[in-house]
Amino acid sequence: MENTLRQLVKNQAALARDVGVSAQTVRNWLELNAIPPRRIIEVANALDVELTELLPFAQKTYKPVSTKPKTLDDLRLILEGSHDPNDPSAQRIKGTWGERLPLLYETLVRLQAKKITIREAAETLGITKSAVHNIRKRYGTAPGKLKGEKKPEGRYSLTAKEARKLTLDVIAGRKTARSAANGAKISLRTLHRHIEDVLRPLYLNEISHWSKNFRLALAYEIEKNMPRHSLMWRKWAENRQLLLKKAPVWPKSPQNWREVSIRRVIIAILTGEHTATELAAMWEGEAHILMEHVERELRQMGMPALPLTIHHQVAVAEIILARESYFRKAHAGP
Repeated sequence: MENTLRQLVKNQAALARDVGVSAQTVRNWLELNAIPPRRIIEVANALDVELTELLPFAQKTYKPVSTKPKTLDDLRLILEGSHDPNDPSAQRIKGTWGERLPLLYETLVRLQAKKITIREAAETLGITKSAVHNIRKRYGTAPGKLKGEKKPEGRYSLTAKEARKLTLDVIAGRKTARSAANGAKISLRTLHRHIEDVLRPLYLNEISHWSKNFRLALAYEIEKNMPRHSLMWRKWAENRQLLLKKAPVWPKSPQNWREVSIRRVIIAILTGEHTATELAAMWEGEAHILMEHVERELRQMGMPALPLTIHHQVAVAEIILARESYFRKAHAGP
């Protein structure tokens, strides 16, 4: 079961007060399962959760025009151009799928007829199985909870692929070592051996104080057999005595972006709080000028011009946040 915004928000009134919006606004966010990107950092701080937990909900919100359930016939009407031109969901799916809309419709029809599996549909569309299931729910073709594949019996029945996935889940912080071992019905010692094989020269306890974004970035690098940028970046920060927190506290969105430092603007771009285009408009400047500042800042830290994933970007933003804090302390008066 996928997380929803309602599961994270325990007290709507408290969130509205902390973020400075009306209670109705918060109710709208929960109804739409979405938060405006410019509010993501404030909400993360108010809920005391990792920024990455809220990124899936970072969408432009709108009031739904109709709550009428969608069907495959509705999708066919969109495909044929016979849909309601004022339907925002139709505009959204056309903008998302574009020329691949016929492929989406054909795949859902075959899936409903049980001619293909969820896995085959995901591979055809180039998306995750979870995303396929969400689309099926949206168009009324989901059969409910899907049965998992039957796994071979035995205490040490993990295949190399399963062991690697389990190991990466632990490294990324998606699971604890104990819960992962119990779930796979293997010993904790066996799991630690798998982890040591892929993590060396690091040990699991050495990354236990890393933030979630750094751990996710490291897991991605291991999975793709890439250089460990995340480790190099942390060493760069440690050599300069920068404090990288396990749960960084992000600055609130300012009322006037022209009054903040360029590093604060870079943080906003890297975390997805605002795009360079949006910030350039607020600064009455050019987006490419802001991106030159971003690239210059990254070069100074020995980082690639374009961080690899959103988790790499937020990890870099954490270093810039620590760097900004360090400079503020260093130049603070007695």
